[in-house]
Amino acid sequence: MAAQVADQAINGDQQVQQGVKAYQQGAFLDAITYWQTALKHYKQAKDGNQIALIEENLARAYQQVGQHTEALQHWQAAKQFYHQLGDQQQLGRMSTEQAQTYRHLGQYQRAIALLCTPAATQCSSESSLTIAQDQGDVTGEVAALGTLGEVSRLQAEYDLAIDWLNQGLALAQKHDRSTIDLLNSLGNTYTSRAQLRDRKAASLRIVGDDDQAKPLMAKANQDRAQAIDAFETSLRLARQTQNLAAQVRSLLNSISIYKRLADITQMQQAQATARSILEKLPDSQAKVFAALTLAQVQLAPTSEATAVSLSGPVCLATIEQSQGLMETALAVARRIGDRRSESFALGQLGHFWECQQDYDTALARTLEAQAAAETFENRDSLYLWQWQAGRIYDANNQHSNALIAYRQALDTLDSIRNEIVAANRDQRLDFRETIEPIYRQLASLSLSQASLNLESVDPEIAETVLGTMDRLQLALLQNYFGNDCVITALPSTEYEGLDQTSRTAVFNTILFQDRMAVIVTLPGQPQKLAWVEDDFPTVKQTINHYRRELERHFSLTPYNKRLSQQLYGWFIKPFAADLVQAKIETLVFVQDGILRTVPMASLHDGQRYLIETYAITTTPSLALTAPQALAKERLSILALGLTESATVNGQYFPPLDHVQTELNHISSQLPDSQVFLNQEFTSDLMAQVLQTNRHNIVHLATHAEFGPEPEDTFLVTGNNSKLTLNAFDTLIRENTDQSRPLDLLILTACQTAVGDDRAALGLAGVAIQAGTKSVLASLWSINDQTTAQFVDHFYTALRQPGVSKAKALQMAQLEILKTRKHPGYWSSFILIGNWL
Repeated sequence: MAAQVADQAINGDQQVQQGVKAYQQGAFLDAITYWQTALKHYKQAKDGNQIALIEENLARAYQQVGQHTEALQHWQAAKQFYHQLGDQQQLGRMSTEQAQTYRHLGQYQRAIALLCTPAATQCSSESSLTIAQDQGDVTGEVAALGTLGEVSRLQAEYDLAIDWLNQGLALAQKHDRSTIDLLNSLGNTYTSRAQLRDRKAASLRIVGDDDQAKPLMAKANQDRAQAIDAFETSLRLARQTQNLAAQVRSLLNSISIYKRLADITQMQQAQATARSILEKLPDSQAKVFAALTLAQVQLAPTSEATAVSLSGPVCLATIEQSQGLMETALAVARRIGDRRSESFALGQLGHFWECQQDYDTALARTLEAQAAAETFENRDSLYLWQWQAGRIYDANNQHSNALIAYRQALDTLDSIRNEIVAANRDQRLDFRETIEPIYRQLASLSLSQASLNLESVDPEIAETVLGTMDRLQLALLQNYFGNDCVITALPSTEYEGLDQTSRTAVFNTILFQDRMAVIVTLPGQPQKLAWVEDDFPTVKQTINHYRRELERHFSLTPYNKRLSQQLYGWFIKPFAADLVQAKIETLVFVQDGILRTVPMASLHDGQRYLIETYAITTTPSLALTAPQALAKERLSILALGLTESATVNGQYFPPLDHVQTELNHISSQLPDSQVFLNQEFTSDLMAQVLQTNRHNIVHLATHAEFGPEPEDTFLVTGNNSKLTLNAFDTLIRENTDQSRPLDLLILTACQTAVGDDRAALGLAGVAIQAGTKSVLASLWSINDQTTAQFVDHFYTALRQPGVSKAKALQMAQLEILKTRKHPGYWSSFILIGNWL
């Protein structure tokens, strides 16, 4: 028996060594085979130490080939054996490794739970960071701090990430440990924070706020300087230790900064150096992706793109060197047997040949990429190649095949969208370039087969187009919020209020690069289509001018109806006769992109405003809206307001002198309501009152900002405090009965950015994110005396039997119109969500 155990040990040792050799050569699948065999031998020999080591090795190998579920299982098995062996140091290190796998999966809360679960002001005793500190394990502590920094970066918590990484750097430098990886992470964090500040500055410039934009741009440049310093330091240290792989990482990270700064000399030098080092690297998955990244940055333009593309990836100038790098990456991927990296290499080559209009070669490579992507667990690339195949089929006039490919891409996206949102939280704007065009291209291709302008659309085509755009709105909202909240569509059985007796028409708008589609659904009739033959830049410019004219309601210059008549011609005029014939009373607008900032009430037909004929509402998606009548018998309001000035994030908000009057109107009309002002207006008080479940309406009379990022979207509360949209969502959901959600949330004195469709998306998503049926809000701030009058008229109308929310809004706006002729005073109020 002893001899048999000894033979097993020798055989196991041989398998281990062969696995190590294969792993070092990048043959990860071969390494897994060797180590699985060794594991069987050691389990028979009951050798706990060796079993734990092999479990570690297997976890790393599975992680290399993208099989993260398998990796997690082996990390957990290794932890169990180290726990049995009483090896706390290794147990802590395995928790950090396991957290890194969760990080790859975008499961950040699980990663943090392993790294540093807060207990009061310190991490809990079971956290890997605490274990490392208790064991005096400097290497383990540095690893835990570095991983915490990476997880925080991926959650877009850049200040926190920088703090964690600086702690790790200080500790590593004190104990003479490598800081190369920490410096790269720090540089990437500064880069991401600079990009966020750039986006915020761009949003401010759109609304003409250069005074706030300039400091943000200066801070972004400071971040880039610190990023370059971190990358150059890591490169110097990597050269000292002759760490070629780390040198390539540092160079590739710095290239994007040099490109943004238009430092062509430094960028080209970094590219050339990276290429020369890449040739010396041993075959590995890291080498494949480094080659593909280098190929991409060589093809990319030398400055940041300024225009938003609605049609997908742009074909750039051909560089033979880039093709060579892609071919090299493919060869390496095949030598090491890594199907995941092979898929990316094939897919990138497919796009290269697509750009050369060699569609046969492009399609062959793309279909090979699909086949490779279907063989591994993480299908995060499969939709890319399905989409690519659709573009190639379309370019080659194979439209039926193109439609099939696009649908496959969206089906794949739907199955993995939550993971994509989580895993790329710090790169949410990339959605516009990498995912959104798929939806638009499927809609465009489907509509190209529709009937002529203003004729009925084939029901199957209409279902495809409108369903596709509903799916896009769902994805856009989840991408905007970028959190773990899953936004799901309602079952079609909940679409009440849209039958033949509803007298409701639905207008869907869809923006394409070269024109705009307007699709109208009338009760009991096939959809009708009208095309607006203006390109996206023209539409955006017109919308912005229209918004600015409305916001100048305080100007002494008479209102010019020219733009409101132009928009009426786009949206309403083609269907005006149909609306009259169908006896329509309510218009529901499902707007796309920049059109979300359009107050449709003030469109003008030359004789009257649209609101004088129809009640008007909007919704981000019918699939997210359940039109159900308001229960008038239980109307009760929780109202909170701010009359005092406030300063939040260094921004001054003036006092709202007539908020007291506004809330007095509420108290007089609905005595059962509760009203709180100024210092009493806190999130804690809101939570406490909502728990009573007495109120079905929440009315907030305060300043509200809607920015391009959810963290820029907030309500101003008492004591110079703010309540962010995500915090508000949590407050509502945790303190109300979700079987009886709030019927209505009213926000007065709001402000959304002109020209920023992401800011408008935040406003459109409030109802969904906060779990309320409807939101009534203003697109811009107006005279708060007028707001108080509007509120009084709205609640007077809402209390009447048979009056819907949309009808109450119409009645209130018409009352203001009697004394305030400029539409800027009354058209800013919009109803979002359930209109009944």
